[in-house]
Amino acid sequence: MMQGMFRPVAQSHRRRRWGTAAMLCALLGAVTLPAPAQPEPDPEQLLIHALIESKQGRIGGALQTLHPLLGREPPFRAAELLYRDLVGELLGDGTRAGIDARLEAERAALLAESEARWAGFLDLHAASWQLPSGLLRASDKQRFVVVVDLSRSRLFLFESVDSGFELRTHFYVSAGRNGPFKQRQGDRRTPVGAYFVTGRVAGSALPDFYGAGALPVNYPNEWDLRQRRNGHGIWLHGVPSDTYSRAPRASDGCLVLSNDLFGELWQRLEPVVTPVLIYEQIDWVPHAESTARGEALLRAIESWRRDWESLDQQRYASHYAAEFRSGRRSRERWLQDKAQVHAGKRFLQVELHELSAFGYPGEEDLAVVSFRQVYRSNNYDWDGYKRQYWRLVDGRWQIVFEGEARFRPVHERGLPSSARVTAALF
Repeated sequence: MMQGMFRPVAQSHRRRRWGTAAMLCALLGAVTLPAPAQPEPDPEQLLIHALIESKQGRIGGALQTLHPLLGREPPFRAAELLYRDLVGELLGDGTRAGIDARLEAERAALLAESEARWAGFLDLHAASWQLPSGLLRASDKQRFVVVVDLSRSRLFLFESVDSGFELRTHFYVSAGRNGPFKQRQGDRRTPVGAYFVTGRVAGSALPDFYGAGALPVNYPNEWDLRQRRNGHGIWLHGVPSDTYSRAPRASDGCLVLSNDLFGELWQRLEPVVTPVLIYEQIDWVPHAESTARGEALLRAIESWRRDWESLDQQRYASHYAAEFRSGRRSRERWLQDKAQVHAGKRFLQVELHELSAFGYPGEEDLAVVSFRQVYRSNNYDWDGYKRQYWRLVDGRWQIVFEGEARFRPVHERGLPSSARVTAALF
């Protein structure tokens, strides 16, 4: 009966998982999770503990582990289903005759949630010694970075530290019912890419459906608009007050967490500052590889800055890839405009502050770079925020987009009127 729940669901991800079934069985045999000592243990930890005990044939122990999750409010329905199934297995009653299609669909959704939580637990070994490939460089103001693996229904929260990035916590998360790669309004997909939190909407300003509140992100961003993607209203948000969690694919494109876990993000994520990297599947790499890639990109950015200051048009132009576009301006038009501007300069000074760089999920060798630019010259000064997209072309980082950073994305049109009054949007 429980075979589907325990089946490893990641055969397509062998590169990041143990190489053989024997190693997986060895892991399961070695893993023992002591009963949590705290008065209110983490529900997911108890569910995982019960899954492990059940897999090892200790059904009685699994039932005992699950017992604290029964009758809680809001109900943890995936845990309750596992409890009922284990009781049925213990009693030798595995029949589900007479269950209608609606209840069967609900059951399938709860089993999918348990499988997603289980798979996320198995994959945590990678996070203990590797990093998502997109974690390159955080600015001094970016304390936390959110990384989401849609294939695992998992949200990871990394903290930027002197040595790079360290994993602080991880949560189960529900996403779009039609999967990843949002393209258009109403497709019920979750976007894949690099985004930034743009605001905070308190739960009191929203319908109960959104739970404890919402943290909007800037979909569609500059790259989405270039790819002609549309839609709006992609948020991280909570669940209704009578719900503990939702199925792995249950939203219209948003990322949805239980209200207690959303509360932890609410305390840590900062509008405009916090990046949210959404992957279809995280590519985990060694810390050294992430560091080396980030340093190479930073050297390219510094070279661009110096060559811009030099007013040498040829050196400046060498940093712009053939595919470069900025709005309606092609590479040729952009460089023509810049040449006219440079012709009137006796000197030019460019400073970059609050610089961050993150690999762009879903795109090959693409990175999004953000910074505060302080521009001074003999006839014009400017201080503002800029965003660039760089691509690694034949071993060299080059710019494929450049423009002012967008802090008020199109998705604000999706805010309810009541939320617009109280949302702290930037």
